[in-house]
Amino acid sequence: MKKKVLLVHPKSNTNLVRMPFGLLYLASFLEENGCSCDIIDENTFIKNDDLSLQLILESNADIIGFTTYISVNIMQRVHFISEQVKLRYPKKIIVWGGYYTTGFPDEAVKHEFVDKVVIGPGEKALLNIVNDYYDNTLLLNKDKLLNCFDPKIYDDDLLFPKLNFNKLDVDFYLKNHDLGEGIFQYITSRGCYYSCRFCFLASSYGNKVFKKNIDDISNDLRYILNHHQVKALHFSDNMCFSNNQQALLITKIILDVTNGKGIEWRSTARINVLINLTADTYRLLKTSGCTGFSIGVESGSNDVLKLMDKKITEEQIHKALKILKENEFYTNTFEFILGYPGEQTKDELKTWKLICHIRKLFPLSTINLNRYFPVRSDKSEREGQSMLEYIDNYSAKYKVSHYANLPYEVLVFYTNKSKIIKSKRKTFKTMIRNLYSYFLLFRMTVGFFNFRLDYLISRLLFR
Repeated sequence: MKKKVLLVHPKSNTNLVRMPFGLLYLASFLEENGCSCDIIDENTFIKNDDLSLQLILESNADIIGFTTYISVNIMQRVHFISEQVKLRYPKKIIVWGGYYTTGFPDEAVKHEFVDKVVIGPGEKALLNIVNDYYDNTLLLNKDKLLNCFDPKIYDDDLLFPKLNFNKLDVDFYLKNHDLGEGIFQYITSRGCYYSCRFCFLASSYGNKVFKKNIDDISNDLRYILNHHQVKALHFSDNMCFSNNQQALLITKIILDVTNGKGIEWRSTARINVLINLTADTYRLLKTSGCTGFSIGVESGSNDVLKLMDKKITEEQIHKALKILKENEFYTNTFEFILGYPGEQTKDELKTWKLICHIRKLFPLSTINLNRYFPVRSDKSEREGQSMLEYIDNYSAKYKVSHYANLPYEVLVFYTNKSKIIKSKRKTFKTMIRNLYSYFLLFRMTVGFFNFRLDYLISRLLFR
């Protein structure tokens, strides 16, 4: 009997269109071990939640696995679909895994319509569930919670099986990527060495990093480049490279798979890594097609960076910005977190000053201002609330409305609209848009935000 599994990536409330690599690895692993496994990514059903639900309910899979996130909206969706499946097909097995179940397993097991909850990477656990189900022994194990949180059992074959890209519509993701058509998102590693207090990734892998085999990375990228219309590569794993040697390795892989031509690409990178790359490495990064990095700056205050356990300093941030500017990496993405617990007005002012400075240095770059979101907290902080209740109430109670003595929406407006957009088509519209952006860039450069008539006009025109 063929072992049939369906994996579901639930609908999110963002506009991000990215390949669900976690489920692709999971599906590829299960198929290597004799299962038939399909993937439904609800985010590919643009504004059509009913159709994705219908396909899930019509699936002939005996086991349905959901990836979970620490998000109220996503978990409401996961719970709703699980309920609908169980009401129609009580004998089907519902499995939850992912960030929410790993972080808050005691809460996850209380949900009525889930049969098994997985902590940590789910490859081995889900395979065991599937085998036990078809051996008619699954129900003999009354434990609802399966803890796979043991880094000693992880290996490359388990975490990085040969990817079966036919499980997903690669062309759809290339066409609809939220950052532009033709972008292929990819990960070369899983886990993180650091323990930033606002992030959940490191705890999912026990503060370890598991790197994918170099040959497998090359084979994946070569296949994608040969079979699809790829304009750029984006490496989205936190530890794509964590030192100079690994950065050189990535450039070598890129040049190898493109026959020395290179291709436009970018990756995540930490401040403390960027300041330790050599001049030769930066030249090779350029030669291979690297256009910039996604960088978690988070704050412009040493006090807040220490609270976050970010393990970088103001001095290192400014050193990295200088290096990026000197090496002509102009199109980066800089991430900030506003409203972190313990942040004072003086810290806010320092952070906003740094944001304005970055905009002055990098007018072509993206700067994202993210409100703090409590994905990690202990029970004493939550005062008897579940994590999802706590998040919901936290957002309503502590949502950042003002920052650095300015309304949050004003900060976002000037930060976003002052970005200069390069366009190959020189039209009257693009010329006016860029003139407007240069005016806002001037505001950011001099730090003058009184008499915000431009902001008010924009709100009236585009609300």
